[in-house]
Amino acid sequence: MKVCSFAFGAILFNLKKMKDLENIYKYHASTEEQRKTYEELRASFKKLATDIESLCPEGREKSTAHTYLETAGFWANASVARGEVLHIMD
Repeated sequence: MKVCSFAFGAILFNLKKMKDLENIYKYHASTEEQRKTYEELRASFKKLATDIESLCPEGREKSTAHTYLETAGFWANASVARGEVLHIMD
């Protein structure tokens, strides 16, 4: 009986994982509300990028800060686009 419940659990996990993967890689058409959110996020990230540019000295650290800020922006936009909590790491 334990083998059967383990196999069933593995099937459920795989189905959940596949759903998450489909959500990650599918096209997400944006709604008007999402477009407004993207604009707000872009403005916030641009403000922070401008602050980094004007307040931080030139160097690897500043460049890295810009890289990670850009990455954070991409992930923020992805979270808005996908609009679901992903469980792929469970």
